[in-house]
Amino acid sequence: MELDIELFFQMHSFLFVGNHKSHPAQDYSRTSNINTRDDFIKRAEQDREKRELTRKQLYSAIKIQTFYRRILAQKRLRRLARERISNLLIQLQSSSFDEENLVHLANLIDFGFKPSADAPLMMSLIESCWKHRIAIMEKLSIGDLSLKIAIAKLLKYAVR
Repeated sequence: MELDIELFFQMHSFLFVGNHKSHPAQDYSRTSNINTRDDFIKRAEQDREKRELTRKQLYSAIKIQTFYRRILAQKRLRRLARERISNLLIQLQSSSFDEENLVHLANLIDFGFKPSADAPLMMSLIESCWKHRIAIMEKLSIGDLSLKIAIAKLLKYAVR
């Protein structure tokens, strides 16, 4: 009985030592002569190089696609930010002073503002701030930190 247990453990030792995934060594003895064996080895190496090239091409294609998708996402984000800036600017010009609109506008201007293309937008923003200057000064005198930061951001872009 004890012999059977030892035989069992010898047969199933892979469960304990972890060599259950060992691969047999390649046998080149099936080839008839040295030339065919060398051809076989060369063909195997060429197949490996072909697989490696295919893997590199797929990796490169994925990198190009992610770059292109990132650029498209940035363009969409800028377009949406510019639309939202235009809407907020219209609201700021038409209504009484709304601090939240001005703060939101200052945060959005980081995404969608282009100094070369948006000079008219910036001028209308400056005009609307000038129109509401008394309300802005009152809020700033209270010590509203978010409005101070928003005005600083807007001034940064106005100076550009």
